[in-house]
Amino acid sequence: MRNVYWLTIGLVTAILIGIDQWTKMAIVHHFTAVDVQAVSLWDGVLELTYVKNYGIAWGMLQNQRWIVTVATSLMLLFVLFVLIKRWFRSSNLATAGLLLVFAGGIGNLIDRIANGFVVDFIHYYKWFDFPVFNFADCCISIGAVLILIYAFFFTETKEEHTDGTVLCKDDCGTNG
Repeated sequence: MRNVYWLTIGLVTAILIGIDQWTKMAIVHHFTAVDVQAVSLWDGVLELTYVKNYGIAWGMLQNQRWIVTVATSLMLLFVLFVLIKRWFRSSNLATAGLLLVFAGGIGNLIDRIANGFVVDFIHYYKWFDFPVFNFADCCISIGAVLILIYAFFFTETKEEHTDGTVLCKDDCGTNG
């Protein structure tokens, strides 16, 4: 059963990183081969563009490559440690969230190390001008939401008494 877990983790991680890197290469190739600034996918809502992101989300930490690289690496090592220890072995939801965060983080780390920047290309601007992002960012965001859903709705709430007995305040038999 442990081998199936690791095979699944490795395969899904490789597929997600592959999709991320392939989409970024396709965008770089397309936008450097033709003289165009953006390609509209849904007029007034969504477009593809090519942005070199030298920082992190919302333009923070611009030109702080090594700080961001080290911080990202440490965060990814922690996520990997949690996956290795299987702290959430009873929750596919939390494991899927961690896996998405891990794969997305690796995808962006590859860019940062190889290029000195992250390739962003998805631009949503219907109700507000959202910062340009990429597939790895989607993985990280969806993964974080899954982890939060798990934390808020599927974790056990226990009350420990002085005599060592534990009383479940929620249904401690279900764990997401």
